[in-house]
Amino acid sequence: MRRLSFAGLALLLVHALAGAQSPRAPELVAVGGVQVALPLPSGDVDAYAGGPDLRRFADQSTAPTNRMLALFMAPEDMAALRAARPLARDRMLAVQAYRKGEALIVGEQEFQGIKPQMRAPSDILAKALAAANEFKPDPGRPADILTKMGVPLQVGDVKSLGVFAETSRSISSLLLTKYVAQIDGKPVKFPKAIAMNVVLLRGKVMFLYVYSRFECGADLDWVKAQAIAWLAAAAAANP
Repeated sequence: MRRLSFAGLALLLVHALAGAQSPRAPELVAVGGVQVALPLPSGDVDAYAGGPDLRRFADQSTAPTNRMLALFMAPEDMAALRAARPLARDRMLAVQAYRKGEALIVGEQEFQGIKPQMRAPSDILAKALAAANEFKPDPGRPADILTKMGVPLQVGDVKSLGVFAETSRSISSLLLTKYVAQIDGKPVKFPKAIAMNVVLLRGKVMFLYVYSRFECGADLDWVKAQAIAWLAAAAAANP
C-alpha cells in the first residue's frame, strides 16, 4: 500500500466521459516534441485550458514527477470549481506525462516491460468486484463499502485490485483510495475508485486516470468502461 502523491486531485469532484466518445476533433498536446492527439469526452471541456486559475490548481494537484496535459470535466463543474462551490458530479479524467520520460521514444516491445509493475494477485479483483456488487449503499456511511470488501483504508492510502484490461499499447489497473470532502461544512470520508492506465501513444508513455466516487459496484464498472472507451479512441487517433 502506498500514499497518493496526487491526492489533491481528489478535491476535483468532476465528471468525465459520460456516454459515447465525441466526434469533436482531438486536442493536440506536445510531449517531448511529438504531437499526441487526446480525444475529448462527450460534453466535457478541458479545464486545464480554462484559464490560469484552473491551470494553477491542476498543476498544484499533480504529482511533481508528472505533467498535466488535460483535465476533462463538465462545463458546469468547471464553473463551480472556479467559484469554490460544491460540484454535483464526482467524476473526472486526467491525462498526464512523466516528466523525466518525455524525451524518450518507447517501442511496443519495451513497453511490455512496464506491465508487470501494475499486476496484483489475480483473485483480488474478482473477489472485490463480487463484494462491491453485493453491497447496499448507506448514504450516511459512505466508507462502509471498503469494510465489506475487506479493504480497510486510511485517508490517502491506495490499494491496487489488479489489472482489468490490457492491449499491446496499454494496461489498466483498478485502484481504491479514501479522501475527505467538505459536505455542508463538515469533513466526510469517501472512498474513490480510480482506473489507472499506462498507455503508449506515438512512442510516448502517458498516464490516464479516471476517477469516480465509490459507492457501489456500478461505480467500478463506470471507471473501467470509460477507461477502455477513451483508450480505444486514443489508439485510433494516434495510429
